[in-house]
Amino acid sequence: MSDFFKSEMVRGELQEITDLQMYCMRASSMMPALSPQKLIEYFDVLTTLIDKQKTFYARLALSDDEEAKEMAGLMRDMTILLGADPNDSMYAMFDQLIERVKEFRKVTEEKLAQDS
Repeated sequence: MSDFFKSEMVRGELQEITDLQMYCMRASSMMPALSPQKLIEYFDVLTTLIDKQKTFYARLALSDDEEAKEMAGLMRDMTILLGADPNDSMYAMFDQLIERVKEFRKVTEEKLAQDS
């Protein structure tokens, strides 16, 4: 394991990202049954997760550590495999995801207001 990944700060960030991912996976599997309030909570956590992933990617990309650079490359490759435009920057991709989640949150809030 490289020095980058031995850092307590990095390990803490990775644990936090993992915890947020687990929450989002559980919530998304129950999405049809979630109340509008729980959907809003899910969208907030998802936004936090994406933002933390963006920050972590930046740390990886800016690091001189070979393993960190390799992981940044793997993240980029995975987004392309999942349909991201290879010409887009990772930062733009993260920002687009956050905007989509905000749109879903807004629609859910509007539905909640109509139902009240």
